[in-house]
Amino acid sequence: MNHNNHLLTSFESDPTQLQNTELVDQVKNHLFRLGEFHNHYHRKEKLFFPILERYGHVVPTRAVWERDDQIRVLYQGLKGQVAQLPDVIFSRVRKKYDAFEQEFKEMILYEEEIILPILEKFSEKDWIDIKNESYAFGYALIEAPKEKWVPESEESIVEAKLRNQTASDAIFSQTFKFGGGYLTPEEANLILNSLPLEITFIDKQGLFKYFNEMTEASEMMLVQPQVRLAVMWPIVIHPKACGK
Repeated sequence: MNHNNHLLTSFESDPTQLQNTELVDQVKNHLFRLGEFHNHYHRKEKLFFPILERYGHVVPTRAVWERDDQIRVLYQGLKGQVAQLPDVIFSRVRKKYDAFEQEFKEMILYEEEIILPILEKFSEKDWIDIKNESYAFGYALIEAPKEKWVPESEESIVEAKLRNQTASDAIFSQTFKFGGGYLTPEEANLILNSLPLEITFIDKQGLFKYFNEMTEASEMMLVQPQVRLAVMWPIVIHPKACGK
């Protein structure tokens, strides 16, 4: 952001530089790449917040999510103006940039001072769940990690899954009545995952219990990470959908 700020300041002091295509393209490229912050916000809201709220930290997550949306709106407005450079009134670009930069930097400070200290409460399993789901959201301004993190307890988790496989196989061999016939859980799962639409199920108690997996998580219209299962619906969905 410092580089963009420097370029915008130079345009402000010397408007003739707006005719320098190379400099204008630098501003556009840097700003458009900055849009990768959406990946960070999505991961924060859909992976970290359900866990934070499970530990009882509802107020800060609700407040941050609402400010995230405000920052998104500011960015879209700024992006639209910058895309029109140099054929736009520069003072408008500067005003929108300053508003976005202030909110963006304040959010970084808020995350560091309020959110990060709370993350110390996360268990290793919480971090494993986040690690397993992160690929669906991409990364912001950095490349995806090349080395896979393997926590010490992951081997024991795998062993536990293998021990439970026999019991799971027994359950999936049973049939249950569905509609006008009978299906095994495995068959029902295959059918639901083959439907050309995304399904989310919340029970009458408001507990988020199921979503089908019709495609890779990264390709889904509404990404539903595993960490959000067994969470009450006001925590699962966007704050605006919950009312006030």
